[in-house]
Amino acid sequence: MKFPEWAPKELCELYLKYEKDGWHMPEEGEDGDYEGLAGVDGGELKELLERMLTDEDMEPVWRAWSDLYPEGMDSGMEGTVLSSLFLFDCVLQVLMNPHSLVTRKEEIQKLEEIAKLAKRLSLAIKQDSMFSVTCLFGLFVRDKMSKIKTMTKIAEELNAALGPDYILKRMAKEALFYAEAIKKNDFEDDHLYRYVSRQRADKAPANHFIRAMSEVFERHFDSTRPRLLARLTRVVLDDPGIDETFVKTSLQEWRKSKAYQS
Repeated sequence: MKFPEWAPKELCELYLKYEKDGWHMPEEGEDGDYEGLAGVDGGELKELLERMLTDEDMEPVWRAWSDLYPEGMDSGMEGTVLSSLFLFDCVLQVLMNPHSLVTRKEEIQKLEEIAKLAKRLSLAIKQDSMFSVTCLFGLFVRDKMSKIKTMTKIAEELNAALGPDYILKRMAKEALFYAEAIKKNDFEDDHLYRYVSRQRADKAPANHFIRAMSEVFERHFDSTRPRLLARLTRVVLDDPGIDETFVKTSLQEWRKSKAYQS
């Protein structure tokens, strides 16, 4: 594939490497040249990279990031990292977040189902006294964590003090708490703001992406840069309907919500 001159060299090289390797991505926990790709579908990654490296909408985005960090950027303990790799990693993290395709209604239903299943499992375990006594400890002693004496001791104490019945009931209670918070827009945890949207359900992924990436832009540009953000969203989500007005509206609705203010 021939890349335009503005396409970041390091991402072009990443594309060519995986093209040569047949787009085999490392599994979770498996060592790889680029750990951020663990668990990513190879075919979807190929299509995403092709869009980000060839779509003309991306030229201003890549140039803006290059101007911001021409010598790379400090990533903390890992030292200097190229700005294009940093932005690409941010994009991947948002796309891999399972909430990105979930509407508020779907999330409420999912949490209520989790609560129901946790209660049923709690009851089933409680009715089998032998399993109820030993199951938490068994989770640790039958796998590699049994080699860690501290973890084994914690498991014994946890099982004796709480037991699976208590933990599952607490899980059910927490799931219902979050479901009710989403219904009321009464948020105490920042990650739940992703579900606040008055837009149509088919635009939920765009709203999620825009709001998550706006935080990245704000942190580095000191501005959400709506025009650039619209270009990036349009390319990443392959949605030509995203424009600057849509981005501004999405961010305005978010800022007016209790989720943003909490």
